[in-house]
Amino acid sequence: MLNRNEEKIDYSKKVKGEANRYKISIQQKAFADLIALGWKDFDAYLLAGLYNPVYNKQVNMRDMNNLLTEDNDFILYLKMMERRINRAKTLSESAEQEQERQDKEQKNKEEMEGINMSAELSKEHQLLELLVAKNKFDIGSKEWLEVKKMIADITQAKKDEIKEEDNTIHYYLPLTCSMCELHKKYGKKK
Repeated sequence: MLNRNEEKIDYSKKVKGEANRYKISIQQKAFADLIALGWKDFDAYLLAGLYNPVYNKQVNMRDMNNLLTEDNDFILYLKMMERRINRAKTLSESAEQEQERQDKEQKNKEEMEGINMSAELSKEHQLLELLVAKNKFDIGSKEWLEVKKMIADITQAKKDEIKEEDNTIHYYLPLTCSMCELHKKYGKKK
């Protein structure tokens, strides 16, 4: 089939070696690889160069089906390639999921760095957020009542906090120097 001016195609050692190892032709290897990648069988058969234009389509289809169902060496290679590609897809998907998780963590970290935590956690800020949330619900609904309870809890905690903060230190001074402990100690030292 080659003209004198055409060169013979020289495949790589890897392609030749894999075809020889599985006892299939290089075109059959290409056909199996394309099917494993998800190509339709007839399209892959055409592209791999196995379609013989001398024969009609029915003969070519019969040859393709024989290759897919009866040639044990071809079937073994095809199954091996499908497993290899599925494994690569699984690894790729898990790597993508891991990358998405890391991106999400990084985004959350960047968002957290921009937030003033003490301001966010303050009772005033929380009370403000609850008031905004309360206005989003219908009056008397279950969610509205829950938000009202939370507001009551925060305001009660605020009252408790004010009571606790009243820790004034009271000093009682004696009426005369003779009653003062410091004066008494100083007198003993003399």
